Amino acid sequence: GVLTLTLVNTSAGQPAEVTLNLHGGTASRIDCVGLAYPDRDIRAHNTHDAPDRVKLGAAQSSSSLSTLTLPAASVTRASITLG
Repeated sequence: GVLTLTLVNTSAGQPAEVTLNLHGGTASRIDCVGLAYPDRDIRAHNTHDAPDRVKLGAAQSSSSLSTLTLPAASVTRASITLG
């Protein structure tokens, strides 16, 4: 199965490291997609002239499949394949 988590880093200036503890299971794969603000500008937004200023991008995960680094001022969807 797949477990989906939505993680939010509310800090405007600092990345956040998150450790996942799956009690009773293990992760075989983690795919992350995040929405982050460019240049740490939390007032950034998309317009007709700049439709891709705020966009989805990949979030980082470690090789251990248990630690994620969330960019500052971001929302991240983590899809965790269990098994």
